[in-house]
Amino acid sequence: MGVSDAEIEKAFELAVFWEKPGYLEVYEDDAGRQYGRVKPSWIRGDGNVVSAYKGLYHARVSEQSDPLLIIELPWDSSTMPKNKIVDMYFVINHDDIFGERSRFGQPKGDLKNIYPQISELRDKP
Repeated sequence: MGVSDAEIEKAFELAVFWEKPGYLEVYEDDAGRQYGRVKPSWIRGDGNVVSAYKGLYHARVSEQSDPLLIIELPWDSSTMPKNKIVDMYFVINHDDIFGERSRFGQPKGDLKNIYPQISELRDKP
């Protein structure tokens, strides 16, 4: 989704990073941001909820702000399978997924038009 092969490779390195401890750390505000932690994508910086992204999380694939690895946690704490930590969907820049730029041809901030494209990518095997 508009990122280089090198950035995609960093996403796989992140997955290896998560395998070592066998768990993920989740944060909700910028103070908790660090490499390897994931943030709920449906919680905006101002605390408001974006229901279109419910269930999706994102992690930075490096110390930089971009790109983001978009994932889903396909379990809850009582049903976590031993061989699966996350479902990895795609690597994308922050502005592209959150509608802060018109990369997909929509007006700035138009999540209602961006979400169907993201949803289609989530549904692909």
